[in-house]
Amino acid sequence: MPATRFHAGASGWNNTAFGKKFFGGWEFSGVGIVQSGTPFSITDRSGAAFYGVTGSTASFAPGATLETAELSGSVERRLNQYFNPAAFVKAGNLFGNAGPVRGSETWTWR
Repeated sequence: MPATRFHAGASGWNNTAFGKKFFGGWEFSGVGIVQSGTPFSITDRSGAAFYGVTGSTASFAPGATLETAELSGSVERRLNQYFNPAAFVKAGNLFGNAGPVRGSETWTWR
């Protein structure tokens, strides 16, 4: 994307002495990445059997947290795997303790 010159229209700041002095010659350009996503839960279909239900959220593996479950790094690294599956284990007979994981949606512009 080429740089964009500051311009506020034919009757805008560029046609005044103030505008020419303070805004003339400015250019804007950049690269950006916006990442977002809908939270979702990792589930265990056999979890919470003690309570007579047919599923639960999974549990975090020993030592794992939400911060270690969500991967970081370059966008390319996270396109095919945006959470660490080793951070989760089956909930067993009780309800799991894993919270929602943020999904991955990425927009890049240049």
